[in-house]
Parts: sequence; structure tokens; C-alpha cells
Amino acid sequence: MKKVLCFMLVIMTVLSLSGCGKDTGETSDAKQAAIYYGVSSYALFTEDKAIVDELASFYNTLKVRKTLKKLDLFTAFCVFVGDKRFWIDEFGVIWLDGETTCYVKRSGSMDWDRINEIYLGSKSDLSAEPVGE
Repeated sequence: MKKVLCFMLVIMTVLSLSGCGKDTGETSDAKQAAIYYGVSSYALFTEDKAIVDELASFYNTLKVRKTLKKLDLFTAFCVFVGDKRFWIDEFGVIWLDGETTCYVKRSGSMDWDRINEIYLGSKSDLSAEPVGE
């Protein structure tokens, strides 16, 4: 009996330390993507295949675990790729598919800095276009 209790205690400890996880592990044939940032009025809309595929890859390779941290809406990107949606803030807190359960990345290629680079790059592309011509 003592061995069974010890075994159950070990199992419960391992499960509590590993956290409840979620594996998106999905594929996407998305053709469009949109990125919104915090409370900014600017949003990126794109059909650029390389960008859409990269954002879809962020979602599809993501493995997460629950966290007690809260998503910072002022630094969060909301990304729509096809019919999938995720939020990620600069601290790595993630919401998936419209849920407000907070996760952090266990593994995968999702990267707030890269999303920021894509978003800011699209804004600089706009400023390079001649106005009024």
C-alpha cells in the first residue's frame, strides 16, 4: 500500500510540474493573415505567401502550458491566419483561438520579436509609397 501511495505521489508531482499543456499541431492552408497590435489603429493585412506561411507555422508548431501570468493587451499582437487566431504579448503570454486561458510556449517557433518585425516592416513599406501620385 505504501508503494502505491508513493507511486501516485510521484505521478501527481510530475504532472503538476509539467503543467497542463495544449498542442495545436494543426496544419493550415491559409491564404491571408492579419496582425493587430495592442490598441493601435493600424493593422497589417497580407496575402504574401511567405509571411502567411510563417505565421501559420508559428501556430502549427506551438506547444504550450498553462500559466498564471496575464496577457498584456497593450503589448500583445492579435494574429489571424486563415481560420486560426492567437494573441502573444512581449512577455510570451499567449491566448489561442478566442479563448482567454493564458499559456506560455513550451516549444515551437512562435516569436513575438519576429511578429513585431513583420508588423513594423509593413508600416515602413507604407511610408515609402508616394502620396497623392
